[in-house]
Amino acid sequence: MVSLKFVILSACILVAVKANFCTKETYGDTSKDYDVLLRPIIVLKPNEANLTVTIPKVPECPSGVAGAKALACDADAKPTIQFKKLTEFYVQRHGDLKILGHVFVAIHCLQNH
Repeated sequence: MVSLKFVILSACILVAVKANFCTKETYGDTSKDYDVLLRPIIVLKPNEANLTVTIPKVPECPSGVAGAKALACDADAKPTIQFKKLTEFYVQRHGDLKILGHVFVAIHCLQNH
């Protein structure tokens, strides 16, 4: 189930980048409403068709990461996102590579016991 917070965030991001085509994928446990949007936003440069993204350890999740969400946007064709593991995923662009694409990552933290 997608949190309302992520839906609103996704809508704001779409307006900000003026992208017409986006793909969202999740991995792991994203059921808890405690997510952290990672910064900076990843920019897919012109002529860059493929990118492997590694999610770093972040201080906001001292107990580790339970799940991740990725949103990849492009202006003319939906990119493909494939998670390899919780901290790594692959983005492939399918459209005209003459413009920028964007990737947004939100992680869900493990709850402290």
